[in-house]
Amino acid sequence: MQCPVYGTMSSDERQHVQQLAEYLTFAKGQTVIRERDEIPQGLWMLQRGKCQVVKELSGGAEQQLALLEPGAIFGEMSFFDPSPHSATVRAVDAITPSRKSC
Repeated sequence: MQCPVYGTMSSDERQHVQQLAEYLTFAKGQTVIRERDEIPQGLWMLQRGKCQVVKELSGGAEQQLALLEPGAIFGEMSFFDPSPHSATVRAVDAITPSRKSC
């Protein structure tokens, strides 16, 4: 899996980071993080599956901002600057992300 976080790390460093992470599973359609919520906060790395990032519009509609694939990072904004999430991340299919909590 290609991930920008691992770019300059040795294999030992990558293994250490992976051991610190919590691995979770989400079913198709399940929400990982929800816009305007503060919990859960963490830095997420998608290990398996795809997620969509959506922003709420007026009237309850949504706009897709991105489609994330394995190796993608999300949740970084609220990880580094604790505040409510700026978008919703939802599983497009069964996913396995890893998370490093604040």
